[in-house]
Amino acid sequence: MKSLPTLGLVIAAVAVTLVIEESRISSLRRELEEARKPPTHLPTTHGKTLASASVTANGQTNAPTKAGDRRAQTGTSSGVNEEMIAKSVRKMWDLPAGKAMMNQGVKTAVVMMYEDYIDTLGLTKDETDYFRTLLGQEMADQQELGMKMANATPEEREAMARELEERKKANEETITTFLNSEEDSKRLADYKNRIPERQQLDGIRATFGAKNAALDKAAEGKLVDALYQARITSPAVDAAGDGGLVTSFERHWESQEQALMKEAATFLDEPQLAALKDYRQQLKEMQLVNLEMTEKMMSEGDLEDDEE
Repeated sequence: MKSLPTLGLVIAAVAVTLVIEESRISSLRRELEEARKPPTHLPTTHGKTLASASVTANGQTNAPTKAGDRRAQTGTSSGVNEEMIAKSVRKMWDLPAGKAMMNQGVKTAVVMMYEDYIDTLGLTKDETDYFRTLLGQEMADQQELGMKMANATPEEREAMARELEERKKANEETITTFLNSEEDSKRLADYKNRIPERQQLDGIRATFGAKNAALDKAAEGKLVDALYQARITSPAVDAAGDGGLVTSFERHWESQEQALMKEAATFLDEPQLAALKDYRQQLKEMQLVNLEMTEKMMSEGDLEDDEE
């Protein structure tokens, strides 16, 4: 059976390159070296002067503060050789134009994902640019190592996974230093945890608006929290479980839906609840289409493995 995480990294990396200007969070990453470049001088904020950021010999940024080898496989639904895709993905990372596209994609992603939070901090332009760089760093690292994992050996992938965790920890420490506030750091953690739910707000607003059941800001915040709690407390989708990926998703969705609707009924009226159910049904159908395609691709790969 194909390795789902590795295959996902390859597909995601290709998707970034093809649709970088309009891709969402799942297909956006940033170039590491460009992301590390801090402004030469950060002016004062809240009466405190920010020291210029510097880069150490090992490439780490000192932050200022704020006031088995994979075999070639053919026979997928598109007839594309998986090893050729992996090589193409790695080649994309080596090309300057490819890196530039990735860099632009992460800049777009950070604005889409974090701008509401950044607006609450009262930062200067230089501070904002630097903070956006820090926020994009994790995506940049995921993209860089995700591409390098394509066609890598199991040992190399394990080493890269460890490196990714080390980079993530270092970047989180840099962000904490920059924010220089326990309250702001906690708000960022809460905000980041709910990004998948916040990304649904445009669709929610459109669906609710079409039914004349618009939400105010307070209700939107409560709905984001309800969606988040339903997601983290529901059983995870198990691709290797009984019935396969789609069946597992159906069970997961039903459990999540029950918890969500129970909580939503405490602050939404009947028209709004009806709009929420309509939105969730649309979302479920879209996700099922993607899962069915993925399951079919995995199944065809398994059949070819058996033939070999």
